[in-house]
Amino acid sequence: MSHPEASGGNCTQPGCPVAETGECLNGLPPAKCPHYSQEPATAEHGSAESTISGTAPAGDLPDDQPMNKKKSSGHSEGVELPRGEALIPREVVNIRAESLPRLVVIAGPPKAGKTTLVTSIFEALQCGGFGGHLFSASATLPGLEQRCFLNRPESGLDFPDTEHTRSSAEPRFLHLRTAKEEPPGTHVDVLFGDISGEDYEDIRNNSGVIERMAYLSMADHLAIVVDGETLCHPGERDTTDMISSPLMERFVASAEVSHDCQVHVVISKMDLVEHNGGEDALAFASDLSERLKKSAERRFEHVVKHFVAARPTGDEPSNGRKLDMLYRSWAAYCRPLPAQEGD
Repeated sequence: MSHPEASGGNCTQPGCPVAETGECLNGLPPAKCPHYSQEPATAEHGSAESTISGTAPAGDLPDDQPMNKKKSSGHSEGVELPRGEALIPREVVNIRAESLPRLVVIAGPPKAGKTTLVTSIFEALQCGGFGGHLFSASATLPGLEQRCFLNRPESGLDFPDTEHTRSSAEPRFLHLRTAKEEPPGTHVDVLFGDISGEDYEDIRNNSGVIERMAYLSMADHLAIVVDGETLCHPGERDTTDMISSPLMERFVASAEVSHDCQVHVVISKMDLVEHNGGEDALAFASDLSERLKKSAERRFEHVVKHFVAARPTGDEPSNGRKLDMLYRSWAAYCRPLPAQEGD
């Protein structure tokens, strides 16, 4: 729906037509969209390239693990802040230079709940300890908040939703830094790469697409997400199988993903599977996950199954079902560094 009064305003999302047509890219009334501003875009304000601080206050971080690099301007020393949106590969290099981040690549069909996994973990960490970790900082804090907006009452939506991951020319990564509760003071950086639904379809239809995704060679974790909601409908189960199994085969056959990358078979929306699908749906979910696991084990050393509900309905805890165990496993494992010559 067009909102003429929004014409001339500004949106920080690339490709949003609100300034010209008054239509929000997310389908929201512009005034309710977190990306929209009534002020026109200028070089200093409101452009997609604006620099935003995306970390917690500097005092919250240990001195030996700075999130921001200092740089000299010739007259005074300042702090270079991240943009706050999803990181591009050259920005990931800075984090990799400071620590050994866990790189998690998440693949699955559109609306399977890939981004919701990440945003639900982020929101659960805001409430205290989660999976043995406490929230410490993020170089993509505004980006995470934007993706959480449609899940909140402020969005004005009748039912919670998550912003769709759009295909882009280069990969994008969300970042979390958490502190282990035991032993205290130990920090872990986790980077999340979400393969968009469009790119997912390209992978299924073209075996050469994976080889062009160079960042997969650095992945510590590969999560294949199966949309549990489709398992509630007998007519959709075979289609879901025909989507998920070839995708796993693509990754098994690709040399781009290391054999010591930990693979996770994730059945999402398990609350819907149980409440709406019945025993047949549960049995199909168990059988499909086991077949995907066995397929992955032909090449990968570590394969784990997860049955989760990132945004459960009813009386279940609001921080999700089994997400704490999923995040704990992502934060715990980092691929061994390659041996140096002479070691």
